[in-house]
Amino acid sequence: MDLILWRHAEAEEGSDDLARALTRRGQQHARQMAAWLRVRLPHDFTLLASEARRSQQTAAFLSRSVEVVLKRSIRMPRSSRC
Repeated sequence: MDLILWRHAEAEEGSDDLARALTRRGQQHARQMAAWLRVRLPHDFTLLASEARRSQQTAAFLSRSVEVVLKRSIRMPRSSRC
């Protein structure tokens, strides 16, 4: 199994972080990167994306089927903390 991490493309500035959309340049870069990835990924890949608008827009260039992963807080046991 391979894990590929793909950060969202360039996004607009804004105070509502989840609502920030891709810029025109970001859309162009996402489209190009999706084309590059598409020929290299297996046909049965799974795509996970955050609920942020820019992440959903970036992922949409690669696949119409996107699973939204909600933020989760990970707590480490006390004995594991530094």
